Amino acid sequence: MNYILPIAVLLSIVLWLWAMIDLATSRRTFKDPAKSTLALLMILFFPVVGSLFYFQLKRKLVNRRKRKFNPEFNPH
Repeated sequence: MNYILPIAVLLSIVLWLWAMIDLATSRRTFKDPAKSTLALLMILFFPVVGSLFYFQLKRKLVNRRKRKFNPEFNPH
């Protein structure tokens, strides 16, 4: 039972870092810069809940670019 709390803390830190890195390095742009700031503040002040909130609503908050499909087939 002594190992449950450290594992929970470690997982919450990993989730928080993942959200911060994803927010900082995301190639997508937010539809509204105020929502980007709000997401950052949520992640900073409420790490676990803010990170979960960010990952759940990320698709609604960002503009997605269309994917290009350009396969390069090299026939022999």
